[in-house]
Amino acid sequence: MTTHRYTLQPYKTQKSRYTCPECGVLKKFTRYIDVETNLHLAEHVGKCDRETSCGYHFTPKQSFAANPDFTPVKAKQPKPQSQMFKPDYIPRKLFEKSLNRVEKNDFVEYLCSIFENSTVNELLESYYIGTAKHWPHATIFWQLDRKENVRTGKIMLYDPYTGKRIKQPYAHISWAHTLLKPQKSVGAHVLGSDNGNTLPATPKYNLQQCLFGEHLIYPGGKEIIAIVESEKTAVIAKGFMPEHIWVAAGSLEGLTLEKCRVLHGRQVMLVPDIDGYAKWEKKMQMLKAKMPATRFGMGKFLQNLPPEEQTPGMDIADWLVSGRLSENV
Repeated sequence: MTTHRYTLQPYKTQKSRYTCPECGVLKKFTRYIDVETNLHLAEHVGKCDRETSCGYHFTPKQSFAANPDFTPVKAKQPKPQSQMFKPDYIPRKLFEKSLNRVEKNDFVEYLCSIFENSTVNELLESYYIGTAKHWPHATIFWQLDRKENVRTGKIMLYDPYTGKRIKQPYAHISWAHTLLKPQKSVGAHVLGSDNGNTLPATPKYNLQQCLFGEHLIYPGGKEIIAIVESEKTAVIAKGFMPEHIWVAAGSLEGLTLEKCRVLHGRQVMLVPDIDGYAKWEKKMQMLKAKMPATRFGMGKFLQNLPPEEQTPGMDIADWLVSGRLSENV
């Protein structure tokens, strides 16, 4: 009988299930383990239990093809309560190096097809959009908090002509903090270090995500803060509607009270994808109850469209870009 070296971790308790890196749902992600050592593979290597609504599945074969020098690591143990509120940060040197390769970035090429060069440059500078070597021409959406500490970065690959994510033969999504491994400079290489030297790494990275674009929110500001699901949507919407501060929750499930605390006292407009209005309406009620000094409302740009113009999964960026394209026909 053939046995496999790597297998999905058997279910024991809820602690053996994790947050899906694709859809962001808690306790729905099963990670792969090395059956000989009982060690986990990287945090993004596994399968989402929500096969119909998400379908994320990143296999060990795909992981080793992208990172041939990777070594399985011990399952993370919970940190003491005294350390739970001390997030780790991406090394500044690594972050800065990723900002110098935008000419090799497919998402940036797509932005250039819909905006003037001056607008693209403003977007790149505002959101610190980086380029990774994890996949050729991949994009890093860095998460910087209000103090401009780099919490992590979401690495994604896009089609330069359509702006759509590359999902075949698998979903191209990874995280900067999972690549900070001390073995043979893996983190330094795939994130874009030119010299390949090992950069400082934290073996037990305490990840505490924030809103993508949080660094743009200044105390006492008067602009409306618009929250969308994806980082790509926030960047494109900012290009069309620069009067607002556009930030991203990271996913449909990524809109959390912890991320929103930075919005205290501000006027906030929630703009989910067209399929996410019902869920974010409920979340808005929770946020209003927990944050009474913050004014939350729903931006119903998509809901107010005629039915024939609504398509499943569309977001405000799709609508804005389609309007720009129709003007040029």
